Amino acid sequence: MKSDFFISLTGAALFLIFVFMIFNFQTNAFTGFAVEYTNQTHNFTDFQEEASNINYTNEDVLFAFEKSKLIIEEMKNMNFSYEYMQDNLDEAYRVYEQLNYALILGNTNSTPTQKENAKKALMLIDWKNLDYNDIIVYTNKISERRDKAYVLYDDLNVLSKNIQNYATSGGDVSIVTNLYNQAKIAFYEDRYEEASTLIENAKNELESKMVDASKLGGLRKNATNFIAKNWFYIIFVLAILLGLFFIIYRKMKKVILKNKIIKMKAEKQALYEMIKKTQEERFTLNKISSLVYNIRIKNYKEKIANIERNLPVLEANLVVKGKKVKVKRKKK
Repeated sequence: MKSDFFISLTGAALFLIFVFMIFNFQTNAFTGFAVEYTNQTHNFTDFQEEASNINYTNEDVLFAFEKSKLIIEEMKNMNFSYEYMQDNLDEAYRVYEQLNYALILGNTNSTPTQKENAKKALMLIDWKNLDYNDIIVYTNKISERRDKAYVLYDDLNVLSKNIQNYATSGGDVSIVTNLYNQAKIAFYEDRYEEASTLIENAKNELESKMVDASKLGGLRKNATNFIAKNWFYIIFVLAILLGLFFIIYRKMKKVILKNKIIKMKAEKQALYEMIKKTQEERFTLNKISSLVYNIRIKNYKEKIANIERNLPVLEANLVVKGKKVKVKRKKK
């Protein structure tokens, strides 16, 4: 018993030393990690309101066309989607053509044929209110789209870097990575609003994990400091608890063994009574046949033999300090 107790005490001490080393090693695993995000807020202007505040000329429109073409070419070189920009440029050219027809109708020097062709082209169109501002609205959208593309592109790069840093620190990045991949797909498929929402969700998810990791790091640090300052008292208390548990366990084991022995002896006594009863039913009362009698007696004797084999083993387990524990038998 003493050897078991000292083994338990030694195991408890080694366990606490192991726990202390783990906490001390991982205390700063997640602390001190900075998330790099820009604090920019991206507000996109109302294109029609912006364009309507300025009176544009034909030269301004031609310059805007060339600028838009360069932007689209830039997007192609960056492997960015440009369908939205191309659609707006096509629409700008369509409005420009309508405006030219409107100018023909308003020009006294235009030939009748030119005016007739212009009227056909402008059917069902409120051409009298057309001006160059209506064209600039579309080219401004192209410029704003280019700016938004670069903002989202930078946000994706920063998010990717932060995910890698957090993963290197041992954090779980499965959810954040999934959001990042969805945002990247949406970006390259020209779904900028969806990409922006997914990036924001990924940022929030990563920041939430960082806060949780920081709290966990603080708890580990406090736990490590507590163990470092009070390790002797912790081992002492744990040793007492282990000793009490060991003593209680031994006592409970003895009680269980005693009850099992008592139960087996009672069962053995009951089997002998059943043998007597079966013999009486066969030889005195003649209630059962010889076949039934032999089956019952064989079954009872096998159970008695099994009890007689196991009973000495259980009784031997109750020997303490060379003395056999007495087990009270039930009165017959």
